[in-house]
This record gives sequence, structure tokens and C-alpha cells, in this order.
Amino acid sequence: MKAYTITTGIIFGLITLAHVFRIILENHALAKDPIYVLLTVLTTALSIWAWRLVRIRATGVRFQPELRSRKKGRVAPGLVGIGIDA
Repeated sequence: MKAYTITTGIIFGLITLAHVFRIILENHALAKDPIYVLLTVLTTALSIWAWRLVRIRATGVRFQPELRSRKKGRVAPGLVGIGIDA
């Protein structure tokens, strides 16, 4: 599973780079095409997601905002405004 996720991250990252280089080298009209921009953003998001999964698998630690809020003595982001302190 780890090899698949790394491969996915690399492929989507290369597609993103190809899109950006195509915008730079060919013409800037592609940057105004909503479908092209949507596909570039989508491939970027998928690449970031894949690399995030690889990092989570490697370290075994996930981002937990509610635990960070308790350590710093602040109110958890999801509980602001409803009168519950973390």
C-alpha cells in the first residue's frame, strides 16, 4: 500500500508540474480556462493528499487539533461560541 501511495503522489505531482509548465511555456490563456485550472487544482490536491498519507503511515501520528488546543489552554476550534471549553 505504501508503494502505491508514493507512486500516486509522484504521478499526480508530475501532472501538476506539467500543467504549470504548459501554462508558462505555451500561453497564459490556459490559466483562464476553468476546466484546466480545476484539473490542476485537483491533481495538486491529490498529490498533497497522497504524500500526507505516506507521512501519516511513516510516523503513525495524525494531526489532532483538539489535543493541541488542550495543551495550550485554548478553546478547541469546533467548540467556540457554544460555551464549552476544551
